[in-house]
Amino acid sequence: MPFPIILIGGGLALASTISLLRGRKSIQHSGKDVEVIDAKALTSKASKSLVEQHEHDMQQRKVDADQNLKISLLAMGTSGIASLAYPPLLFVSVPLTLYGSTSIFRDTFVGWKEKRQLRASAVDSIAIIGTLATHYYFAATFINALYFLGQKALLKTEDHSNQKLLKLFDNRPQSVWLWREGVEIEVPFEQVEAGNVVVVHAGEAIPFDGEIVQGVATIDQHMLTGESQPQEKRLGDEVFASTLLVGGKFHLRVEKAGKDTVAAQIGEILQNTVDFKSTIEARGTKVANRLTLPTLVLSGVALGTMGPVSATAITNCNFSDIVRITVPLGVLNHLKLAAEQGILVKDGRALELLGQVDTVVFDKTGTLTQETPCVGQIYTCKGFQEDVVLALAASVEHRQTHPVARAIQQAAEQKNLELEAMEQVHYELGYGIKASIQGQNILLGSQRFMAKEGINLPEEGAWLLSDINEEHSKVYLAIEGQLAGVIELQIALRPEVPEMIRTLRQRGLKLCILSGDHEQPTRKLAESLGIQQYFAETLPEDKAKHIEAMQATGSKVCFIGDGINDAVAMKKAQVAISIAGATTVATDTANIVLMDKSLKQLDTLFTFSKGFERNMKSGLAWALLPGIAGIGGVFLFHMRIYGAMGLYALSLGAGGVNAALPLLRGKGE
Repeated sequence: MPFPIILIGGGLALASTISLLRGRKSIQHSGKDVEVIDAKALTSKASKSLVEQHEHDMQQRKVDADQNLKISLLAMGTSGIASLAYPPLLFVSVPLTLYGSTSIFRDTFVGWKEKRQLRASAVDSIAIIGTLATHYYFAATFINALYFLGQKALLKTEDHSNQKLLKLFDNRPQSVWLWREGVEIEVPFEQVEAGNVVVVHAGEAIPFDGEIVQGVATIDQHMLTGESQPQEKRLGDEVFASTLLVGGKFHLRVEKAGKDTVAAQIGEILQNTVDFKSTIEARGTKVANRLTLPTLVLSGVALGTMGPVSATAITNCNFSDIVRITVPLGVLNHLKLAAEQGILVKDGRALELLGQVDTVVFDKTGTLTQETPCVGQIYTCKGFQEDVVLALAASVEHRQTHPVARAIQQAAEQKNLELEAMEQVHYELGYGIKASIQGQNILLGSQRFMAKEGINLPEEGAWLLSDINEEHSKVYLAIEGQLAGVIELQIALRPEVPEMIRTLRQRGLKLCILSGDHEQPTRKLAESLGIQQYFAETLPEDKAKHIEAMQATGSKVCFIGDGINDAVAMKKAQVAISIAGATTVATDTANIVLMDKSLKQLDTLFTFSKGFERNMKSGLAWALLPGIAGIGGVFLFHMRIYGAMGLYALSLGAGGVNAALPLLRGKGE
C-alpha cells in the first residue's frame, strides 16, 4: 500500500511541522513577554481572581474547541468529496485529520516516555493511522468530527452552568456611599477596596466586614448569630457583611473588598466542579487504560487471523474518549437542574456521598425553627386588653425590620388591628423605643429598658411563672410610666418541617437533633416530630464529637445547620447542607445550599442524588460497553471499520441522551 503510506507519512510530517512551529511561536512570544514585562506579568497573574482565571481558561478552551471542530469538519468534507469525485483532495483531508489528532499522539508519547504506560490514547493513535492506512479516510474524519462536536456541546453546557452560578451570587448592592474628604460619594460596589471608609445608613444592609470608626448603631445580626434582639455597636466594634442596620448611622472601615469575597466563593465552587468532573473522567479513563493492553493484544490476534481491516476495527472500538464528554456533560446538567430547582451544589462529590447517607442530623435553632419568632402569650396589667397592648406595640414597631418587630407586626396584622400614628419616636440604642401616640408617652423594650426609665415592675406576674427553660423573649410595654403589658415571643417551627421529617423517615433514614438549647425545649421539639435521638445543651465542639461518634459506628452522616456554632460539625459530616440566608460561615462550609431559604427541597435533594448516581453509572456503561460489543462483533460477525464507526456514533449519541435525561425529566415535571 505505497500510496496510503506516502500520504500518511507526508501528512504526519506536515502536521508535526505545523504543530512544532505553533509551539515555538507560542514559546518565543511568551519568552518575549516575560523578558519585557516580567514583573507586570507576574503581578497581573497573581492579582487575577479564581473567577477571572476560570473565565480566561474557558475562553481559551472555546477557541481551541472551535478550531478543532472547524478542522475536523473541513477534513470530513474534503475526504467525502475525495471519496466520491476528486481523490487529490486526500492530500488536504489526511494532513488535516492528522493535525487535528496531534493532542492524541502527544498524550500517547508523554504517557510512554514519562511513565512507561500504555494509555487509551495509544489505541486511538493506532486506530487513526490504521483507519487512514486501510483507505477508510471518511471514517477517520467522521469519528474526529463527532468527538469535537461533543466537546463543543460540553463547553457550551459548562459555560451555561457557570453563568447560572454567577447569577445566584449576584445579590450584592449595586452601589455604596464612600466617605472621601468629608463628603459621601456614591460609587459602584466593585470599586470599594480594603481600607476604604464607607457610610451605612439606617435600613441598609451592611455591605462589608469591617470596623466602626465613627458613630453608633443598632444592628440586626440574626443572620449571623441567630439572636432575635438587635445588638448595639460602637466605635471600634466589628460588624459583618449581610447584617442589617436598623437604627443609627456609622462609618465603616472596610476589612475586605466584597468583590473579593464573592469572587472567592464562586471561584471555590467552580474549582470544586472542575475537580469533580476530573474525578468522574478519571474513573472512565482508568477503566479504558486497563483495557488498552487487552485491546492491542486482540487487535494483534485479529491482524494475524483476519487481516489489517479487522485489526483496525478492533482499535476503533476503544470509546474511552467519549467518557470525557458524556459523563461530565451529565454532571453539569445535574448541577444546572439543581440550581433551577433552588439547590446550589457547591461540590458535586456531595451528590455522590448523599446517596450513601443513612443518618440526618439537624441543628435546632434557625434550621428546624424559623428565624423570626412569633407572638405567644400576651400578659396585661392595669386593666389593659391584649389587643390594645399588641396594637400599641405594633404601632411603635412600625417600619422597624428586625425579627422582634416583624413578629409583633405580623401578630397585629393577623388580628386585623388598627395601628395608631406616632407623633414622636426615639430609638434608645440597645434598650428600646420611646414614642408618643395620641399624647401618651409609650415605652417599648426590654426589662433593662423599663428599669432604666424607672418603670416599676410587679414582683408577681403571670409572665414570671412561664417556664424559664423555654427561654421565651419578652417585650415590655409601658404607658405614662405604668407597665401595661408584656408580650412573650416564642420560637416557631418551620411549617414545612413535619412533612419533611415524615418523608425522610419513609426513606429509612435515622434522624437526630443537636442543639445548644436547654433540655426541655429540645426534648419537646424532638417528641413533637417523633425524633427519638437528640442531644441538648451541646457546645460547638461537642456537636463535632457527636458526629464523629455516629461515624465510628459506621453511619454516613448528613448535617444540616445554619449558624457559626455548626461550622465544626458541618466539616466533620460526610455531607453538609445549609439554608440560604444562614450565617456566612455556615453557607461557606456547606457542600449544598438550599436557596429558597427553607427545607422544602430536602426530600427532592435525596431523590436527586439517587438519580445522579444511576445516571453516572449508565453514562459510564454507554461509553464503554458498545466498544466491548464491537470487539465481539469483529470476531463473531467480521464487522468492519464502518460498523465500529456506527457503534461509536451510537455510544456518543446514547451517552449524550443519557446526560440530557435530567433536564428532559425536569422539564416534563
